[in-house]
Amino acid sequence: MSITETVSVFREGVELYAIQNPESLLRFFPRECCKTASILLARYLFEEGVGSASLIANGNRASVKFEYPETHCWLRVTGLIIDITAAQFGEQSLRVVIAKTTPFHKTFQGSQSFKYSQFMSFNERYKEEHNKMYHGIVAITSRLKTNR
Repeated sequence: MSITETVSVFREGVELYAIQNPESLLRFFPRECCKTASILLARYLFEEGVGSASLIANGNRASVKFEYPETHCWLRVTGLIIDITAAQFGEQSLRVVIAKTTPFHKTFQGSQSFKYSQFMSFNERYKEEHNKMYHGIVAITSRLKTNR
């Protein structure tokens, strides 16, 4: 599978998982879960042999909708932005963004890059939740890949 196909099928798996598990941290997917979804995707890409992702996070921008700044995070893998939650903002119509750069991502100022090893260590409570979500999504994704 190409990286676009791999990311797209994973995003579809996340959507289905969120519907089937309305109590999960992904219940509002793609809204309000860019960090969680990005971390899960980073693990999937690593385990699929695509490579180690960097998490681009903590950037913010003035909001046209709210009084407070908007924040967002996404992945960078092999020089590409990979974002499965950008559509939550309404300016980005693509469900999966894979590009070297985008005007949308440039609007977030002060973003920091975190290496895979930095953001993949969790406290015990989150580790359990992360593993539950991850294995659930991978099971769905495996079925989706089989049916393609």
